[in-house]
Amino acid sequence: MIKVQGLTKIYRKYDAGDGLVAMARNFALRRYENVAAVEGVSFSIEAGSCVGLLGANGAGKTTLVKMLAGLLVPSGGEAQVMNEVPWHRHNSYLRQIGVVMGQRQQLWIDVSARENLRLGQVVYDIAPAEFKTRLKSLSEMLEVERLLDVQVRKLSLGEKMKMELLAALLHRPRLLFLDEPTIGLDVVAQNRIREFIRSRVREDGVTVLLTSHYMKDLEELCPRVFLIQSGKLLHDGPLSTLVGRLGDVKRISFTVAEAGPVPQALGARQGEDGRFYLEVPAKEVPVALRRLMNAVNVDDLSVTAPPMEERVRQIMQQGRVSE
Repeated sequence: MIKVQGLTKIYRKYDAGDGLVAMARNFALRRYENVAAVEGVSFSIEAGSCVGLLGANGAGKTTLVKMLAGLLVPSGGEAQVMNEVPWHRHNSYLRQIGVVMGQRQQLWIDVSARENLRLGQVVYDIAPAEFKTRLKSLSEMLEVERLLDVQVRKLSLGEKMKMELLAALLHRPRLLFLDEPTIGLDVVAQNRIREFIRSRVREDGVTVLLTSHYMKDLEELCPRVFLIQSGKLLHDGPLSTLVGRLGDVKRISFTVAEAGPVPQALGARQGEDGRFYLEVPAKEVPVALRRLMNAVNVDDLSVTAPPMEERVRQIMQQGRVSE
């Protein structure tokens, strides 16, 4: 489905400098530097897969998606997607992909969702009977049937995102690029969109490349995850394997029965919720609990794994992945 070899995108960045001297100098000679947004990325993805792209802001995730969607031309490297070169933008390729970008709206806001979708029908040359059937099926699954004739600007953020997904899938694409599809949505809307994406992969065999800052999206939808850092591919595999490289850590959370100081020697930190938190290697939990019980009068205690989001953030802050 997707084969990428050494894909690179370099931007030329203008170095303006500071102060009047730099401003005067730039009239005569401007200075530029090359910045690699994506550098030497290689991977392959089989049809019917749902793969996640993980990385900090500016890591290169969206740039990679845009190149594979044909929106950007790379500076180097090769890519074959469904036996096509994406940035050649042949109609035979564009008719087989769908693109949804959570931070960039594609629908016209001054007309209804139905009118937007009818435009899609014309662009993709969808037969009237198929359009009607497909529209009814997708709108029912997304629970937006009653909103099809509402002006897009009057829809909520979650409703707009559902319409974006509907528009992207109306022509039955084989490949779907999703860039932050749940950004800014409430928990209910996020769950509904995740379930919808999961059903399209399962029932229609759609291949999905998904970028998201929400670990829940990646945990629930993507058996395989790419970690992109400074334009480079640092990890290709399950999210659990990536997190596992930090070691098996447990979080001890507790409150004390009587207000009073918790010995600094325990190494616990107090959260905004008033609870104390202590992270230790899993094999050291029994020893840590004995020390804790002997040091303070514990009122409530729990031992859990640290949130996935915090562990991934720690990896991204390190800027590398140790094998």
